[in-house]
Amino acid sequence: MPGFRELVTLSGLDAVTKHLDEALVLAALRDVYGLSGRLERVASEKDETFVLHAVDTRHLVKVSGEGEAREDLILQTQVLRHLARTAPDLPVPVVRSGVDGADMHEIAAPAPKRLLRVLSYLPGEPPSGNASFGGVHAQLTHALAGFRGEHQDRTLIWDLRHVGALFPLLDTVKGADFVLAHDVLQEFALRVRPDDLDT
Repeated sequence: MPGFRELVTLSGLDAVTKHLDEALVLAALRDVYGLSGRLERVASEKDETFVLHAVDTRHLVKVSGEGEAREDLILQTQVLRHLARTAPDLPVPVVRSGVDGADMHEIAAPAPKRLLRVLSYLPGEPPSGNASFGGVHAQLTHALAGFRGEHQDRTLIWDLRHVGALFPLLDTVKGADFVLAHDVLQEFALRVRPDDLDT
């Protein structure tokens, strides 16, 4: 099992992403997707995310982070395409293709290469209760049961098979939070994670 630092690197979380000029993003949206409007930056973990406020609708615009692997973006797109076919009523973003039919496009920016994607915009709503969340989770799990995509076996920090790599982080947690975090990790390692966990 990879260690925590290796998982961070493999997941593209240790690269610092410089903000692109929004005019560059707007030009790419116009040229590649035929879209225009006003960009609103949204905080995100490793990529640059925007809401594009067009005349009649909104879109979610994602520009890959500098350490983000193309393979991860391909897999994300394949998952969303699969869900659009198998469970179109699930509240997940829909991939929008460019005018050329492609789902991802290199953006004309200084190195390293950055990839542009456009998705449908879903307004955020707090869950109305655990039952509704559980129901959507069950539908999502069912819809993905038969999914097999390129690059799905990449090692990423979000993969539940690697929860054990988080144990060293317990040194940064104090008091009651330490006890809770330790107990959750221990319980997962001993009872939840089967040896053949397929994620």
